Amino acid sequence: MTKLHHIYILKDENGNVFYVGKTNNPTKRFRRHLGHVRSGSSYPVHNKLRKVISIKGNSNGIYEIIESDISQDKVDDREMFFIKDYKAKGFKLKNLTEGGEGGKGFTDETQRLAGLKRRGIKLSDEHRKRISESKLGVKLTDSHKKSLKKAWKTRPPMPPDWGEMLSKINTGKINIKRFLVRSPTGEIFTTETGLTDFCRHHNLNVKNLHKTKDGTRKHHKGWSIIGDA
Repeated sequence: MTKLHHIYILKDENGNVFYVGKTNNPTKRFRRHLGHVRSGSSYPVHNKLRKVISIKGNSNGIYEIIESDISQDKVDDREMFFIKDYKAKGFKLKNLTEGGEGGKGFTDETQRLAGLKRRGIKLSDEHRKRISESKLGVKLTDSHKKSLKKAWKTRPPMPPDWGEMLSKINTGKINIKRFLVRSPTGEIFTTETGLTDFCRHHNLNVKNLHKTKDGTRKHHKGWSIIGDA
């Protein structure tokens, strides 16, 4: 007996749809998504899913079947319909295609041609911003952390004044975002050479200090970001 298919959506912490897919086994499909999240997949949908789970603290209410009992010959059209429909409604989907081919896999030749097509393409500022936002709050797996640690050991040591050197090299070339930071004693500082360099000089953690800007943390070692400079 031929299995019937289903159309599903993934929703963020606010109930906004960010992915549309199809499956003939709903439970197994969602588990596969979660498996990709745990393994450190960097696909846009998995980065977003990882962030949503981190914010919610669980995966409840993220996965929803919106249409069931679809025959094999109609499921591709239904998937494409819903992707187009949600995009038309203003939802920012993480689907890499317009649908209709998911789950069938890609041949080596297809992947090779796709790689050649992407090679040399410069990402727009908006595209880079979306990638950056999708990675905020993402928690790395233990295996990912070990891989980064191993890779870092193979790199040549940086000179002690590398922060100052980079600042001089990039002066006038890069628009470094500046913040106003309050010290434990109430003194106000401006991060002239970037937040990372500021934290390095004051023995602070960049991620923890940045959380004080959006209110996730009240302070970090008594320090807090009070606004943009």
